[in-house]
Amino acid sequence: MIIVQHLSHDHLQASKPERWLLYGLFTAAVGLFLLLNWLGIFTTIFGIDTAILPTLIGGYNIYYKAISALFEKRITADLAIVLAIGAALAIGEYVAAAEAVFIMLIGEGLEEFASGRTRAAIEKLIDLSPKTARIKVGDAEREVAAEEVQVNDIVIVRPGERIPVDGVIVVGHSSINEAPITGESLPVDKWTGESVFAGSVNAAGALEVRADRIGEDTTLARIIALIEEAEQKKAPSVRLADRYATLFLPLLLVAAAGTYYLTGDWVRTVAVLLVACPCALILATPAAVVAAIGRLAREGVLVKSGAALEAVGGVDCMVFDKTGTITSGHPVLTGITSFNGHSENDLLQMAALAEQRSEHAIAS
Repeated sequence: MIIVQHLSHDHLQASKPERWLLYGLFTAAVGLFLLLNWLGIFTTIFGIDTAILPTLIGGYNIYYKAISALFEKRITADLAIVLAIGAALAIGEYVAAAEAVFIMLIGEGLEEFASGRTRAAIEKLIDLSPKTARIKVGDAEREVAAEEVQVNDIVIVRPGERIPVDGVIVVGHSSINEAPITGESLPVDKWTGESVFAGSVNAAGALEVRADRIGEDTTLARIIALIEEAEQKKAPSVRLADRYATLFLPLLLVAAAGTYYLTGDWVRTVAVLLVACPCALILATPAAVVAAIGRLAREGVLVKSGAALEAVGGVDCMVFDKTGTITSGHPVLTGITSFNGHSENDLLQMAALAEQRSEHAIAS
């Protein structure tokens, strides 16, 4: 079973550029060095070929991951790229080596951009949590930082305020907008003894709520942790890509050795290593999964993991449990049916009179 938590779209929008912008600027600098070298405009610095610097500096992350995996007794796809870059440097094909690094940087930048969208969604969720809370002390009220609220404290929530804790209403009743938490598009009427969630909005009357879960134990905090876990968790296709790339490395080395045996040309041998590098295999699947999770998060859909996302491809039955999931969430009067001799206008007038002081969405 795949469980998808749907959030209100209004609460999840893309935020300003962050780390991906730094990746972009760094990648652009590497590309500029490479272009100037290729055009013959700027080929050496302190006697060193300018294509070597972006190769060594820009490929740091690739080298680190490949070597770290070797220390863990694992052969990864990054190792194939490192071997190809090293071979190109060894025979003096500095531009070719820099090109391989540049391609990998573009892929990493795209993945970081997608991750940034997911982090933006997480930040929007974090913003749903009130920074302060108003607790009842005897007959008085005291405003404290939200993290200072303790279990069983009585929290006072005024109309229009966000609820800072998961708890139970002990005094009052109201309509609660739970769209950020449950995906329910319409406010839900809550009475004494019913549960409420941190991050939801008290739309009408004042409430006194007994705190049952606080801080990281609230439903909202668990949703945030779920997205963060999903972003970090590898999907089966990502692991499959690594597995194929690992099997691919010996074949790549055999092909390169065969090329040298048949031609005796190191340039052609290195060309085989570079052309056959599994760049697409390494970058495509993780980037696709991370991009999908990030986009869905911005649209208000939280996916438990990359594995769950991939499993959707084999789904033949779906169950939707919330009206706002596949509908617009805005109620519309579609028809009036009257009884006992009342006209439609009479019935509409009576309904309007009964609901005129209500702030509920259907009453409006």
